[in-house]
Amino acid sequence: MPTNREMLAEAESRLQSALAERRAISNKVEKEGRKTFTEAEESKFIAVSTLIKEQRERVNELRENIERHEQMSGAADRIWNAANGSGSGYRPEGNVYNSRTAKQGTSFIKDLIATATPSMDASGEARARMAAH
Repeated sequence: MPTNREMLAEAESRLQSALAERRAISNKVEKEGRKTFTEAEESKFIAVSTLIKEQRERVNELRENIERHEQMSGAADRIWNAANGSGSGYRPEGNVYNSRTAKQGTSFIKDLIATATPSMDASGEARARMAAH
């Protein structure tokens, strides 16, 4: 599936072709010294003008989509960076209890039980981690 930028380039190309075609019709009439179109030229001119209007709308729509996508992407990046502690100071996980420390055997529940049962926390490490949390 083509990207919005590829579709925009294609729509802009069609728009330029249609503008050139309409200009060619007008130039032909002017070159021949006429002030009006023939029936065939007029119907062609109207059809091309309609196509130009549609392509301009399509180009504007695609540009808005690209701009909206970039804004949403920027917002998503800001959210991601904030969630990962980049720049905002917000940290979704504490330094004491997180997925890394869980893999090392540190558990909030285990420490909570250890602080309630002093014989399980003879060294005081669990109490220290709970205090830091």
